[in-house]
Amino acid sequence: PFLVEPYVRLRTQAWGWSGVYVVFTLICGYVAWPVGQAILSPAFRMAYWKRHLPHWIPEHKSVFVTWRLAGTLPRAAQDQNWTDSDEQLDRAITGPRWLAEPAHAQITTDALHHGEAVREWYSLHAWVVMPNHVHVVMTPQHVFSEIMRWLKWTTARRSNQLLGRTGNPFWQDEWFDHWIRNGSEFEKIVQYVEWNPVAAGLVERLEQWRWSSASERCQRQATRSPAPPA
Repeated sequence: PFLVEPYVRLRTQAWGWSGVYVVFTLICGYVAWPVGQAILSPAFRMAYWKRHLPHWIPEHKSVFVTWRLAGTLPRAAQDQNWTDSDEQLDRAITGPRWLAEPAHAQITTDALHHGEAVREWYSLHAWVVMPNHVHVVMTPQHVFSEIMRWLKWTTARRSNQLLGRTGNPFWQDEWFDHWIRNGSEFEKIVQYVEWNPVAAGLVERLEQWRWSSASERCQRQATRSPAPPA
């Protein structure tokens, strides 16, 4: 300040306030340009949107996303933090549990694989279809909001056809997502997702829950492993 203030006063006398304003604008632009370029570069680009929940997804980053059936939590519970809400979903004995039925769990499982293998919209790292909600860890290769809209729309349409309730809400509006910051967090979240059926008391071992990446991985390993000698 002891250097800037006399300089501004001197330049004001020589150029007038309009001249000082022009110089100040040029200096700010010179400083802001490289910062703006860094933020807008592909390495730092991210999508942000907000409906009821904020969504902030950087490009080329893995994402943990959860969505649930409509009507699975009372309104009061919807204001809880995510961990408390997920624990309540695991313990729920009332509300819709359509995903506990094999036909509906398979519809969601098939859609997850279709989005990865056929549409090539994302890479799946871990997933589990619980009786009233779904956890997925993926790396999007397409606009994330469009991925979620398609997953929820196609599964809701097919399940509602089976239930004879076409036109009624199947999934709760919105979803929870969290972009994964580093490898350590990635490993913890994958473990949380695949062990969720065990933590909820549905099975004793994670591979016993049929509708999960852990179960499918164990089945593939068993298929590749040679049979023990008789």
